[in-house]
Amino acid sequence: MKKSMILLLIGIILIILAVVVLGLFYMQGVKNSEITNVQPNSSKHIYFNFTDDKNYTIYLNSHSNISYEFYAPNGTLLYEKDNITTGIINITYANGSYQLVLKNHRNSAVEVVYIVSKESAMEKSLYGIYASGGMCCLGLVIVVIALILLLWNRKMEERQYRRRY
Repeated sequence: MKKSMILLLIGIILIILAVVVLGLFYMQGVKNSEITNVQPNSSKHIYFNFTDDKNYTIYLNSHSNISYEFYAPNGTLLYEKDNITTGIINITYANGSYQLVLKNHRNSAVEVVYIVSKESAMEKSLYGIYASGGMCCLGLVIVVIALILLLWNRKMEERQYRRRY
């Protein structure tokens, strides 16, 4: 009985740890996000300065449709999308000042959330999410095994009790 209770406790602790790990990586992602408002029928210019020749990804998300253009430091148009709510911009070997132009063709203001992340940081976050999922699955398996053992032990105790009386 004690062993199955210890297993149950270990499983619950693993599930709680998995939720904490997932929350930490979620907070890291939220920390790197920025929110900007784009006024009705106008555009907003956002500049990014990269100096380390690393790969970056920019995630865009809004509650209503926007359009965007993304320009290289030399002014070349790299990406352009119209009428989207989410977008992904990949930059390889980023070096210089890049420009993102968000366009709102609607008659109401739009909030746009954008996250700029290095590829290496995204990989670490992905590993953290995988670790969290693995810990949660392991915790669930241990909890199920502990519950089965608890029920089995309870049933055996009932049988022994019936035999005595």
